[in-house]
Amino acid sequence: MASITANSLRSGKRAKDAQGSDPHLSKVVELNSKYRLFFRAVYNPEEDLTDIAAAVVPGRSCNFEICGTGFVPYTKEMYELVEGDAPDDLTGLKSWARIARVLHDAQCTREKKNAEAEARRTAEELQQPIDQVSLSKALDGIELKYHGGKAADGTNVMPSISPAISGMQHKVSTQLLVVKLLPSGAPDWKNAKYAVLELSKTRITELITILDDPNYCEPGCDWVEVGYDYIGADKPSAGRAAKFSGIAKSLSLSETFKTEWEQIGKAKVAGIANGNSLDEIAEIMRSRNRNLKGGKGPNDIISAYKTWCAKNAAVFAAIDFEADNVAYTAKDFLDAHIVDSIPSVKAKFEEIVKAQESKRAEKEAGKVTPTLDDATNAPAKTPEEIELDEIAQSAKIADAGVAQTLANVNKTMGDVELTSDDDLGDL
Repeated sequence: MASITANSLRSGKRAKDAQGSDPHLSKVVELNSKYRLFFRAVYNPEEDLTDIAAAVVPGRSCNFEICGTGFVPYTKEMYELVEGDAPDDLTGLKSWARIARVLHDAQCTREKKNAEAEARRTAEELQQPIDQVSLSKALDGIELKYHGGKAADGTNVMPSISPAISGMQHKVSTQLLVVKLLPSGAPDWKNAKYAVLELSKTRITELITILDDPNYCEPGCDWVEVGYDYIGADKPSAGRAAKFSGIAKSLSLSETFKTEWEQIGKAKVAGIANGNSLDEIAEIMRSRNRNLKGGKGPNDIISAYKTWCAKNAAVFAAIDFEADNVAYTAKDFLDAHIVDSIPSVKAKFEEIVKAQESKRAEKEAGKVTPTLDDATNAPAKTPEEIELDEIAQSAKIADAGVAQTLANVNKTMGDVELTSDDDLGDL
């Protein structure tokens, strides 16, 4: 029996729009080129404002090389929220994310130790002192690779190697049309491409500033046009330097190149995710982003990471057992049985768990003074309490559905962590 997936031309188009995926903006733009970007605008009747549609999806980022996927999107079925009780992540990934953070630090430590050993070996072979300057640079490079920070030239550098499984994060994704400007300033409509963009808080703020300026955004418009100059020595530096800039109506492509607009441009812009409601638009936007389709589930991730742990047992030797996050994660390692074949490491985790149980008993007996937060003078939240807050926030987002507008995201998500394309400065 044939199934009916659409009963009109409009719904048929939306079904077609939901198939396939678009490249990320970073893969579309060319170095040292200028662009106009078009976003789908929607009207917010509650605040009488024009806004930009987006899909908001909670989940956990993954190291693709280890897990075979870059992101595990969460649905409301993946949480348990009981009135008056702590929320829980039902996927099993919560403890594995904690383990991944510890082993990520251990990878960094092991690579540094290897660099030091290589420096000593080279010095011995050459019968010269260790080149401390070169070694220091190598160690700094390793630290930046795993944890990010400031490079020697003062540039902020994001880590290029991430933990296998992250804590709870949220992607704000939108679809846009990318139009390159030729050297003459004319739009290259024939080669315009649809792309997806995962927005950071910085990018959201830039777009909202444009939306709030009547010179750049007319009430009731169906799209918002912004300028985007992708200029730099390389893609990371170009991405960091690039900003969204407002375009006045008199300078818009529809006004400055009217013939081309009517012939090609108008239809291209109309092809950005469309629907009868924000929900429909957001679902199309989600479907166009391959990161948000959830090809692999939590069990696939756990299985892949267990395999990696078994093949990389040497990393466990570099764990810093004095670190706070290791103490917090000791029971996770034991429950996961990934150190059963490494007795020396297992014994250290067992000692930590025993010490924690003793400390917990003292706390319950009132013998331990709680740590106070420096800012609020209230008892500081434990890592577990912070994690529960993140899970509760993510569960609310998942339950609300993917449909959002940028102004609402900016208002309601507060300090929630957003992951985005430009986290690596490569929009």
